[in-house]
Amino acid sequence: MRLLAFVASILLAAAPAVAQSLTTLFTFQGRLTDADAPASGLYDIRITPYSAASGGSPIGPPVCADDVPVGEGLFTLQLPTQLLTPGDGALYLAIEVRADAGASTPCGNPSGFTALSPRQAVTPAPSAVFAFAVPSSSPARPGAIRFNASTSTFEGYTGLGWAPFQMGAILAPANTQIYSVPGVYSFVVPAGVTWLNADVWGAGGGGGGFAGGGTTATGCPLPNPHKGGGGGGGGGAYARVGIPVTPGETLTIFVGQGGLGGPAGSNGQPGGPSRIRRGATDLVECNGGGQGFAGTIHSPIGIPTLSGLWGGGAALPTIHGSITGNSLQAGVNGGVGFSAACSGFPANFTAAQGGIGGAGRVGGAPLPVVTLGGGGRGGTPINALPADNGQHGMVRLFWN
Repeated sequence: MRLLAFVASILLAAAPAVAQSLTTLFTFQGRLTDADAPASGLYDIRITPYSAASGGSPIGPPVCADDVPVGEGLFTLQLPTQLLTPGDGALYLAIEVRADAGASTPCGNPSGFTALSPRQAVTPAPSAVFAFAVPSSSPARPGAIRFNASTSTFEGYTGLGWAPFQMGAILAPANTQIYSVPGVYSFVVPAGVTWLNADVWGAGGGGGGFAGGGTTATGCPLPNPHKGGGGGGGGGAYARVGIPVTPGETLTIFVGQGGLGGPAGSNGQPGGPSRIRRGATDLVECNGGGQGFAGTIHSPIGIPTLSGLWGGGAALPTIHGSITGNSLQAGVNGGVGFSAACSGFPANFTAAQGGIGGAGRVGGAPLPVVTLGGGGRGGTPINALPADNGQHGMVRLFWN
């Protein structure tokens, strides 16, 4: 019987033995002919690793597969990854085949096998994929790589022992697009890009104005009315997400405007939402922070009195089920405003001040750190300081 074989592909894939568990197998696929016709039936196949295309000595024991079904010339095997750990990087698989000889001649019996030529080279790309799946029990050959599950580190064998790899900082993406001015924009996905990452900030709410009417005059005689400070605006929400995309498609980008601070006696304005939309579907939306409320008029007493209420921080971002949320953060509440206190002479009128704005959220590595979406400070009656506006939102896209 004349046997010829052409190995069509060598595929590396972790083969699950149980759900969510990886084994140390890889998939080998090939095509076998018998007398120039596609083979069919059961065959025994022996595979031995070598470091050279011809000659030399085996660098590992042979692996034998009994009763391999072959249909229309095609077959598939699952082999142990130990076959893919050459000492110097070069790896060739010597393949021997015979028609199944039955139970009386098990696969371990070398008689009757025909050696196929040439040996099949395992290319660097599959070897690199294999490195991902190497267990902690990887053979200790110089240059071997393993993942040490007990320390969660990759290690390389130096010939003397296993040395952990030193992991560097995450590399910055090759491409970035920033939308920092409030408005609506169109983004066309570049050719060849199938995945986008995005940082999205909702805008901060404006602070509430200090109380209208009343007085800021010093002196404690009651019931003199005094202005109270406005509440601080709430911070906007923040999200870092991953979005599967199609080259050439258009996404719509919305950047929220920071809420305006309220004039004396008036509330601030809420911050606008920022979002990324595909067609009519919002993929991610980060709402803006709530408005700070205007201060109220009080008659001073012995301690500072609450005045303008704070603006609430935005709720958690909402994301569509088709994208990945890597970091989702709600906005921070603003602070309350206060009125003056009358705790003796002179009175403590400096206590009359606006509440702080809710802090902005931070988006960072591997891109430059940016803090945005903070709420505005409430108006302060001392020196008639007006309320601050909230910060604008922003959308930052990045990809490789």
